[in-house]
Amino acid sequence: NVLVEKDKIAGLIDFGDISYSNLVNEVGIAMTYIAYDKEDVLYWSGILLESYNKILPLKKEEVESLYYIIALRLCMSVSNSAYTKLNQPNNDYISEGNENAWNMLDKWILLGPIQVINYFLKVTGFALKKQDKEKKYIFEMDMGSNFKIYNGRVFILEEKLRKRYKVFKD
Repeated sequence: NVLVEKDKIAGLIDFGDISYSNLVNEVGIAMTYIAYDKEDVLYWSGILLESYNKILPLKKEEVESLYYIIALRLCMSVSNSAYTKLNQPNNDYISEGNENAWNMLDKWILLGPIQVINYFLKVTGFALKKQDKEKKYIFEMDMGSNFKIYNGRVFILEEKLRKRYKVFKD
């Protein structure tokens, strides 16, 4: 992993995470880790996206996919952490960022894809997605007795969980 030129170190290469993928995935991962320990995750991820996009512009479709890329990265992070903790209970390193990842995932779900995607479109200079008025037939999914997803938003039904997520009845 060390590059040498004329008996001097000229550089280092880390092949640990090498992969061939869409560049937008790398942007999403960077946005995740710049924001995951911040209170305002949308603001911080938006700053990185806006700055990156000035140097290497993304396509609109790529910007629209970032909400899901970030959500998946957070899910992978907490899942890998749980798996490693189960198999290596004394490994404290793996759980260092776990609380931050869970906190950001909670915030991300509550923000919802429409709000996040429109914010990302705005900071990258694209036209916002039109939001149709809610219709009765919009996507609804029952996730057991604790959650319901309606129109891309998560609704928390159990009082104990509402307190955790700081969501209250109107």
